[in-house]
Amino acid sequence: MRNLINILENPQLDEESMLSASQINKRFDMFIAHIRAGKPFYLVDGTPVVANPEEADRLVQLKADGKFSG
Repeated sequence: MRNLINILENPQLDEESMLSASQINKRFDMFIAHIRAGKPFYLVDGTPVVANPEEADRLVQLKADGKFSG
């Protein structure tokens, strides 16, 4: 999970990918949709990283349990 947040804190190539950890909670539904759609997040060097879409449900549950914060 920390690796995913680290990716999110780096500059991204498009608006959907430009989320800092604190912005994830503000735009959580869009963040989850981005993961479910298999859209890439980008490392600083431009390398795309795609989160496993199956992790979206786990992240939703973590947020519901109050364990997901940024």
